[in-house]
This record gives sequence, structure tokens and C-alpha cells, in this order.
Amino acid sequence: MLLTILIGDQVHYGMGRHFATLSTEEFIKSLKPFWVSVWIYYLALTFTKISILIQYWRLLVYRKTRIAIWIAGGIVIAYGIATMFDSIFICHPVQFFWDQTIEAGTCLNKEAVWFANAGLNIAIDIGIVILPMPAVRSLGLPRKQKIGVMLLFALGGFVCIASIVRLTTLQVIATSHDITWDNPGAATWSKLHCRAVSL
Repeated sequence: MLLTILIGDQVHYGMGRHFATLSTEEFIKSLKPFWVSVWIYYLALTFTKISILIQYWRLLVYRKTRIAIWIAGGIVIAYGIATMFDSIFICHPVQFFWDQTIEAGTCLNKEAVWFANAGLNIAIDIGIVILPMPAVRSLGLPRKQKIGVMLLFALGGFVCIASIVRLTTLQVIATSHDITWDNPGAATWSKLHCRAVSL
């Protein structure tokens, strides 16, 4: 919900329009919610993935599966903390993200940071989709029901597809010289990815 509001804010202040058509004030007002939306996106993903793992914990009682859930939970939390911090502090001072006129301001390589985060996110998504499969295979269900349950868990594969498509849009935005014009694809796929994970 908050991500949708932030994307709406960006649109209100110029996302989807060429940078050259915006006033300095509009450009800054568009980049501030963009900065917030990046770390809110990672926060939302982290909590959603943790909630999926909690559901796995409730449904799957095998010891090995539960150990795998604990490990996956640790990885998700570590990833969430790391992405939150590198998103908030990607520029120094922080305000340099939206105000490039600040003297001596610097940013990390956004393309490298966002691609690394996206790559890890895809790997975690795939891991979460695969994690319950061995336990489901061991259930004492008829073959058709077992396949049905596995297919239900495998629907999480759409999350992986959304992650991969989002990755292609990140390259455009990370290297953009017209960020307000080039951001709609990344914003749309980020929102779709968050939505897909929460389903």
C-alpha cells in the first residue's frame, strides 16, 4: 500500500515525464519518494518472505525442513537489513540522491548495488519456492493430491519471473540520464513483484 502511494507521489511530481520538462522543485519532489520507495520495497519483501516462511513452519513439521526454514529465515533477515541500509545510504550525504547540487556529494554505483540486490533476491525467491517440495513429496497423500499441492507451491514461480523481468528494468533506471522518464517500468515491476510475493 505504501509503495503504491509513493509511486503515485512520483507520478504527481513528474515520473513519466522528461526531466527537461520539470522544474528543479518538481524533480526533487519526484526523487524523494523514489528514494523512500526503494527501501520500502526491500522492507516489504523481507516481511512478506518471513511471513511465507512462518506459514511453511506451521504446515511442514519435518525436522530437516524446519532447519531449512530457520536457515532461509536467517538469510532473508540478513538480506533485508543489508538492502535497507544500502538503499538508505546509497548516497552521501543521503540528500544527494535527490539533490545533485550538493557539493562533494557521492553515490555508490547504483547499477552494481541494485543488480546485486536483485540477483540475491531472485536466488532467495527460487529457494523459497523449492524449499517445501521435498517435504510435500514425503507426505502420505495420493499421487494426484501430492502433485496438486506441489503445483500450488510452484505458483510461487511467478514471483521469480516477476523478479527477472524487474531486473531488466533496473538496468534502464540505474544508467538513466532521464530518470523521471525511464522510471515507470522499474516502478511498475517493483510493485508487481511485491504484489506477487504477497499472494
